[in-house]
Amino acid sequence: MENSNKSKGKFISKAKAKKEVNNFKKGNSKKPYAYSFDKEKIEKLLNQSGAEGLRVYLTKEDNGNTSVLMCAYDVDDNNIIPKGDTNEPQMKETTGDEQILNSGNACPPDCNIDPETSL
Repeated sequence: MENSNKSKGKFISKAKAKKEVNNFKKGNSKKPYAYSFDKEKIEKLLNQSGAEGLRVYLTKEDNGNTSVLMCAYDVDDNNIIPKGDTNEPQMKETTGDEQILNSGNACPPDCNIDPETSL
């Protein structure tokens, strides 16, 4: 069944973005507040057959660290991910068409240092 809510996400001002990031930092000063991913890997997700957009999941790793993962979703809002549960070892990159992206670089320490573009 096709999802009737076709418009997902909206663009916001730099001021609103800075305020929301700072609100998060106030309550989570020791946690990462951003993750960086290579353009080629995001494009690989979006170039999968049937991909309509990206879904971002907040996760907690086995060591307790917060992280995120991304996968594409289709027109019916279903994730485009590998079928079944193969229990592959963690960190093994999949080679099939369905991909799940994880292991972005956390900020801090991998942060934007330009005050003009920093959130």
